[in-house]
Amino acid sequence: MSDAIIQHPTSNIQNLQWDKMGGLIPAIIQQADSGAVLMLGYMNVQALALTQQTGRVHFWSRSRSELWLKGEKSGNYLLVVALQADCDGDALLVRVREATGSTAVCHTGAVTCFDIGERRLIALDRVGQQGGPPPTATEAVVQDEQRFSATVGQQGGPPPVVAVQGGPPPAPTNNPTPQSSVLTLTEVVTRLMGPGGCPWDMAQTHTSLKSNLLEETYEALDALDALGNVDDIPHERKIAKLIDELGDVLGQVVYQAQIGVANGEFTLSDIASAFSAKLVRRHPHVFAATPVSGMDEALKNWEEVKKAERLAEDGDKTTGAGLRSIPAAMPALHYAQQVQGRVKRSGYVWPERDLLLTRLSTSIATIAQRDGEADALIKVGDLLWQIVLLARSLGVNAEEALRLTVRRFVNDYRDLCNTNCCGSL
Repeated sequence: MSDAIIQHPTSNIQNLQWDKMGGLIPAIIQQADSGAVLMLGYMNVQALALTQQTGRVHFWSRSRSELWLKGEKSGNYLLVVALQADCDGDALLVRVREATGSTAVCHTGAVTCFDIGERRLIALDRVGQQGGPPPTATEAVVQDEQRFSATVGQQGGPPPVVAVQGGPPPAPTNNPTPQSSVLTLTEVVTRLMGPGGCPWDMAQTHTSLKSNLLEETYEALDALDALGNVDDIPHERKIAKLIDELGDVLGQVVYQAQIGVANGEFTLSDIASAFSAKLVRRHPHVFAATPVSGMDEALKNWEEVKKAERLAEDGDKTTGAGLRSIPAAMPALHYAQQVQGRVKRSGYVWPERDLLLTRLSTSIATIAQRDGEADALIKVGDLLWQIVLLARSLGVNAEEALRLTVRRFVNDYRDLCNTNCCGSL
């Protein structure tokens, strides 16, 4: 997990006094290690939720009347270590560490937006602690910033539209960017699973959503298969269906991330960062100037990196350890093909196609000589294993081939029933 470890929301954060400033809370950003005040911003409900969800500081811009991610343009992100409200719930202390390589916080390029030496506004260690003194330093920072920005918003234009707890999620923009669209999705899921949200969503756990993730994945595969079907459905409709189904899969990831945030386990940012690091690590021929002769060598390098990762993770040096990492719960044909492929990439040589055909004929002949149901189960399994080997030798995905055949039968049977009464199914 990254440095952005969000503490589980405490009651003082849940009970922030949003009404005192019209739906906004001043957020004092403090460097977690040095204690220096880096900047001051304002958060509304969505900004706080996104800060907790992504592990990066988000604010509400009063001048632009929109949410913004600190460091979105400069890359100087602030990674959240802890969130803490002051004693009366009208200000928020956000302890952060700068992203790797970042030093600037202020848009001027300075480390901090405040002149720490002259203004002496960093005595915040006791903010939010039980029994501590009133946060006079907090109030001083807030009042100073308010005086500095007193004219903001007086040049015309509507006031900021702030969604308070219990209000609707923000409406999608007409021209959403990829980032704004993901942020909107995160806000919606946070609202659904948070206090006052949907009872069903609030009750979900990592485990309870397993079947949903599997179902949504299969529906996305179904939409992908439809792209290759020859039928009267316009391509645009198929793409729209694919977008819808992929959105459902993405939604399952965001749901899992939100549960991770609520449990103090991980964030959406952790998921994205881990996957990005994995892609870079497993593509040394792209990111580390390691030349490869072609796809086969690239796949071999991929397996070597995965082997090193497994060894570093559990120290298992035993033969076949890599095979145990293949999920046995995946569809059987796909499972067989994955095992056969990984074994081949480890150096094992499977029989040539002519020998596979001979063995396949032998397997078919022995099925008629079965001795009981258990024997038939083993022999059919052996037959399917040989078929998967043959499919691999032909460069065919056995799972996709069988799915295509079943779909073709379903379509043919449907056409037959349109002209002949077949009974209802």
